[in-house]
Amino acid sequence: MNKTPRELGIEAENAAAAYLERRGVSIITRNYRRRWGEVDIIAMDSDVLVFIEVKAGRNQVVSPPALRVGYRKQRRLISAAKQFLQENALNPEAVRFDVLELVLVNRTEWRIEHIQDAFRLEDEDFDG
Repeated sequence: MNKTPRELGIEAENAAAAYLERRGVSIITRNYRRRWGEVDIIAMDSDVLVFIEVKAGRNQVVSPPALRVGYRKQRRLISAAKQFLQENALNPEAVRFDVLELVLVNRTEWRIEHIQDAFRLEDEDFDG
């Protein structure tokens, strides 16, 4: 039986979280949602606060999942990150935006590509 897109997404996020934890990344929260955006995973990688978008798919040939993190999605991630920083009164030394691309190889196995610094911020993104 084929998995629904929602089931596939939940499994991918769980696999992504497990992948990060195996690499020593500390997950702060998952599925952080606010009015202007959402972040799948927020974590600490050493002294870097990382906002992570998880993109999953079944077939990389048609459209690699990471290609779905376009300009508009990046702006929404930035908005949610700003809200998270304000709510938690955080002023981290470094912030990074990553994309975890997961492609389902078979019914239970994921191929994971971790794209660090998937996009960069402009200085004005975190002003006031």
